[in-house]
Formats: sequence, structure tokens, C-alpha cells
Amino acid sequence: MPKLSILVPTYNRCDYLRICLDSLLTTTVSCEILVGDNASSDGTADLMAGYDDPRFRYIRHATNTGPWGNYNALLAAATGDYVCLFGDDDMALPGCFEPKVAILEAEADVTAVFSNLSVMDDVGTLRSGSVHGAPEVSYLRGRDDFAHLLINCCLSWQSLVFRRSVSQQIGPFVETSGLFALDWDFLITLSAGRTFAYINEPLVAVRMHHDSISNGYTWGNGLLVTDTLAIWHKWLLESDLYPVIGETTWAQMRKVLNGAVANAFGANSPILPQYVEMFHAMKAAYKQRMERRFGLERRRLCPDGPELDAHGVPIFRQGLPPLLMSDHKPILFFHHPDWRENRWRDVVRSFVQAYQGQASVELLLWHDPAQGVPFEAAIRDLQTAFLSATSDPAQAPDVTLLPDPLDLPGLASLYAAAHVIVAAGDPVMLSRGSRCSPTVMAQITPEAWRRVGNQLGLS
Repeated sequence: MPKLSILVPTYNRCDYLRICLDSLLTTTVSCEILVGDNASSDGTADLMAGYDDPRFRYIRHATNTGPWGNYNALLAAATGDYVCLFGDDDMALPGCFEPKVAILEAEADVTAVFSNLSVMDDVGTLRSGSVHGAPEVSYLRGRDDFAHLLINCCLSWQSLVFRRSVSQQIGPFVETSGLFALDWDFLITLSAGRTFAYINEPLVAVRMHHDSISNGYTWGNGLLVTDTLAIWHKWLLESDLYPVIGETTWAQMRKVLNGAVANAFGANSPILPQYVEMFHAMKAAYKQRMERRFGLERRRLCPDGPELDAHGVPIFRQGLPPLLMSDHKPILFFHHPDWRENRWRDVVRSFVQAYQGQASVELLLWHDPAQGVPFEAAIRDLQTAFLSATSDPAQAPDVTLLPDPLDLPGLASLYAAAHVIVAAGDPVMLSRGSRCSPTVMAQITPEAWRRVGNQLGLS
């Protein structure tokens, strides 16, 4: 039985399909490639007849079943442990499937693994690209992907490999009147209560061209706007999950809505107030619903509540799986700044001065969106603090600001990824760090930096 089922629905895209299938054949993962042909009339059947690789299974439908009927037929026919829903006009890049399947094999609690992507035009020219809201760093677990997908469809499912057993639990795609983005809705369902992993490398090329469904969907007819509101309405006002979101999230959702309206109707469109009014009505209905359902308990469920997981286990503890952060120095210091205070400036200044000329250390700070400070303002203040601490920036140690939003377990995984937690007198950081890190700096005096440096083997 193959490990992976790659499902490729197609209709009258013979030329693109050939490129797609040739790219899929390069994988070394044990797989089956199921091609679902929606009664194409452009030579697709002849193309498939020319492939004799045993990994191919060609399913030709007598009539056009539509994209979702095609996907359902392919899902029903799949036999692999894992599934990837691929586009007939897209292309797998080297290493597209191997690391994703390896993570799913090794991590039983991970439901799905996705990656970054490149963008490809109609003639196959590649350029760097990403989905709006995609993560900035790789991770094994810890990010609340359900919350992120609820705000915005921040991953491309061509890049996603997931457990087939979970898709069997979810069931087939059901076309709903007035909703085009069944893929987005499926991804939200797949992520609800489950764990994703992410690889911050472009492992798939997504083609954008005049005949692309996603391209026309994004820019034409306002479908993206109506679907965005419909999906929010479903999950916030109808779902039994009762997702808890705060003002920061509502602000992010408003930006997503503004962007969708601008894409469909142009910037400063006179139709925007109509959609904003619908947005505020939904927000008011959500708050009323949550108060009826939870009352005072809603405050306990918010991110500022006790640092315990659903089973009452402390989130910050020893043995946590760290975030998978690539391209960081061998010795990583971490400080969780409060942008409203000056403590973080003292941390940056003393770190830079203590380790001037040291190439193997790095100070990582996290931009906490809940504090309400825009990322651009935070990075500007950080650059000012960094430059004021050294007369030779080229010899200064690295200081990095991590912009990726994390839930509380994700923040705990970030603590676990660091070698040293720089609490610098912050009682919350001191408490969290002492529970999940072997080294915590309560002070940032020159003697403290030298002592920690000696412990870490710095000369």
C-alpha cells in the first residue's frame, strides 16, 4: 500500500497537466498519483495513455462532475496513509513530499504538514511568493492554525499533506449555496482541534494565469468578499466550537476584509461601508452569542487566562518540543519584550555590548501582536536601540525580531527553542523560563553576560 496518495483533478488542461505529472514523478516517496479527468476533450486521455508508470491511476468521469465532485471521487479512491490535493496546473519542486511525510511518520499527533511556495506564471517562470498570513518560521507544533485559518486562508492546499484517516472523519465536500471557497472551509475543519507543522521552504510552485480558478476568484466578481463573510459567519455564529477571539483578531479580520474589497472593487471603493456594516453586525452578534454561552467563563478561555492546557497541565514545562527555527546561530538568547517599557532596550544594549565580535550568538525577540504595537514600529525602535549600542554594527552580534503570531503553547515552544531565557527582572518571563529552560538570566549586568557566556563555552 502506498504511503501517499497525490490527487490531481483535471479538466481540459492537457499541456499544464503534463508538466504537473512529470514533476510529481520525481518524488522518492512511496505513492500513488490519481488523476481524475472531468470528461476532458483536449487530449488528456491520450496524454495519460502515454504514461506507463505504475504509480498512476487514471479515472475518467463520463460527465463533468465539477471540481468538488472530482475531489470527492479521488478521495474515495485513495488508498495511501496520507493525502495531497494537487492542482493540475501546479508543479512539485524538489523535496516537495519527502520532509512532510517524514514528519507525519515520526509525529503521531501531527495531522498535517504544509510548506511555503513559489509562484509561477503561465509560461512557467518562477518567482518567490507566499500566501498572505503564512508563517515566518518552520514549526513542528505550537501555532494555533485553526485561529489563523479562521482569519484568512493562509496556506495553499497544494503544499499540504494530511492524514487520510482525518479526511475520512470529516467526510466529502458538500457544495453549499453561495459558498465558493470550499477549500478554505475544508482547511478550517481539518485544523480544528488538530496540530499542523510547517516547513518554511518553497516546495511547490503554484501557477497564476488568466485561466486559474484562484486568480479569477481573488480578483473577480467579489466572490472573495462574500465568501470571507460567509465563512466567518459559519464558524463564529453557527459552529459548536465557539472559537474565542479578541480585539486584536477582529482588527486583523477587518484588514483582511478591506483587502478583499480592494482586490474585487478597487481601493477606496464606495461599496466598502456596506461590507463594514455587515462586519460590525457580525461582531456584535458574536459577542452576544459568547456571552450567552459562556458568560464570565469566556474570560477564562481568553489568552490571558491561566497557563494550563485543556487537561490542566502547565503549558510552560520541561520537555516541550521547540519551534523548528532554521538559520539561527548556535547559541540563541530569547527575550519577550514589553514594548511599552524600556526593559527590552536595556536587554538589547547590554547584549550587543557584551558579545561584540561574537559570531555564534543571537538575541531573538518576539513581536507580540496582542500588545497592539505595529510590527513596523517595533522593528524601527529595535533598529534604533541596536545602532545606539554599537559603534561597529558589522561586528555586533545578531539581534532578530520574530513577527510570527503564536498562541500560548506556541510561545512555550519558542521558550523551549532558546538556550537562554533573558528575563531581565520580568517576573512572568522568570516564572515561565524557570519551568522550561535550563538557563534563565534574571539580571543583565556585564558580569551576568560573562558568566552565562562562560557556561556556554564562549571565550
